Amino acid sequence: MKMPSISPVLAVGKMTNLSRSTGILLTAALLLSGLIHNVQAGDEIGHQQARALVAAGKILPLQQILNQIEPLGRLLEVELEFEKGDYIYEIERVDSQGRVWELEFNASSGQLIKQQEER
Repeated sequence: MKMPSISPVLAVGKMTNLSRSTGILLTAALLLSGLIHNVQAGDEIGHQQARALVAAGKILPLQQILNQIEPLGRLLEVELEFEKGDYIYEIERVDSQGRVWELEFNASSGQLIKQQEER
C-alpha cells in the first residue's frame, strides 16, 4: 500500500480506518526515520531527527511512550519538541467518551509531565 507523503501529525489524524496498532506503528515509523540536526528551544522535531535521537539513546521510542497510555483511545496528534532543555512528546488523544486529552511526556525518561482535558 503506497502512503502519501504527509507529516506524522496529519498521518495520525487520517487513520480512522486503520487499527490502533497499525496506526501506532505507522506513526512511530514516520517519527523515527532519519538524521539529527541542531535543535533550538521551542523547535518541533521532525521524524528524521527523532530517529537519530532514539538511535543515540537521547530519547525513548514513541511506541514505548504510547504503551504507557491505557486505554490509548484514538490518536489525534503527536509532536516531539525541544523545550527548556528537554525533549517532550506532546500527544493529543480522544478517549472512549469523546473527550480530548493532551498529554506531555519527557521523551528521555518517559515520565508523564502533564495530562489535561482539552475544553
